[in-house]
Amino acid sequence: MPWNIKSSNQMRNEFIKLVSQPEISMAEACRSFNISRKTGYKWLRRYEKHGDSGLAEQSRRPVNQPTKLSEKALLRIISIRVAHKHWGADKIRAILKREHFSPLPGRTTIHRVLKQAGLINLRRKRTPKLDNLRLVQDRGANLQVNDEWTIDFKGWWRAKDGERKCYPLTIRDAKSRFILGVTLLPDSKEESVRQAMIKVFERYGLPKSIRSDNGSPFACTQALLGLSKLSAWWIRLGIEPNRGRVGCPQDNGAHERMHKDMKSELQAEKADTQTEMDEWVHEFNTIRPHQALKGDTPAQHYRRSPRAYTSSLVDYDYGNMSTRKIDKHGDLKWHSMDYFLSEALRGERIGLKSIGKRRYEAWFCEHLLGIIDEEAETFTPQLANGCRQRIIHARRKQKAYIKEL
Repeated sequence: MPWNIKSSNQMRNEFIKLVSQPEISMAEACRSFNISRKTGYKWLRRYEKHGDSGLAEQSRRPVNQPTKLSEKALLRIISIRVAHKHWGADKIRAILKREHFSPLPGRTTIHRVLKQAGLINLRRKRTPKLDNLRLVQDRGANLQVNDEWTIDFKGWWRAKDGERKCYPLTIRDAKSRFILGVTLLPDSKEESVRQAMIKVFERYGLPKSIRSDNGSPFACTQALLGLSKLSAWWIRLGIEPNRGRVGCPQDNGAHERMHKDMKSELQAEKADTQTEMDEWVHEFNTIRPHQALKGDTPAQHYRRSPRAYTSSLVDYDYGNMSTRKIDKHGDLKWHSMDYFLSEALRGERIGLKSIGKRRYEAWFCEHLLGIIDEEAETFTPQLANGCRQRIIHARRKQKAYIKEL
């Protein structure tokens, strides 16, 4: 800026006095004040038209703003935010795009409108420590619809009466983010979860696999292959149990993110009826834009599974293997010996494959349970990933404790 900021008006007045002298040309006056002739003629025209007031600073705001938000767009942005107080600029922009608003405002513009309207509470962002970061690959990229479902319990909350507890069981499709069900259960026991899943299976069919954590009733890290009665039932239905690492909720991060929405929208309001759950699920699946789906809704991407559910379980074909049935105590009787396998497999048929020298592999459907050694009269179990990690963690902890001593 060629002018002295502290005395710009004074400099302009001096310039006008100088250029008004007949013996001083415009070029000489501009060189004296180190400005261009275009700037000099501009201030001279303003002085001739408006006098001393024309030398004051004027607004640089454009006369025409073709992309300025209309009053209709402003009201629509605010109305969406008021109706959905947890939706941000991205979701609101997706709704406006769906409603064919033109011109379509950017997310920064929408955020500024919400901020000026006092509808955003700015929060301080936490910076995670690099030592605690774990990079987990997005598993949904290589999946197809119904290849994998995710299941978990949203932490319970008190009902409006302050006494009853709500246990929401949540099931969703990993690829489409479609919520298959949010069911309020009286407890988190295996039978309650089974009945809720049967209703989902009857409506949407069967997936290829179900991803869960290592908690009850989905798994048991101390049991054979980490199996529970529920996950054993999944295997009989032809569904592969797929568990994350022990103590790593980020392995099912998209499901946990959905739980965060439930916490702010359902738990905060102490929703305690199945009707409230169903209304929220309908909005999530059919109305709410999803950022991972580029603003589409999960219902636009989900299709029912072609694998139909049947209540009667068909016996698994073990081919040439010998078969035995697990008794009510979880024991396998083989050649006058009892081998304890798992109580989760009570009543299930096990396949036994000879591998020589009086040694046999024990199979449950397509899962190797372990090896029976008749000479040593032992059963060596096949450890699941969760069990192995738990043992390794316990050994490391024990070594650290001994080292401190």
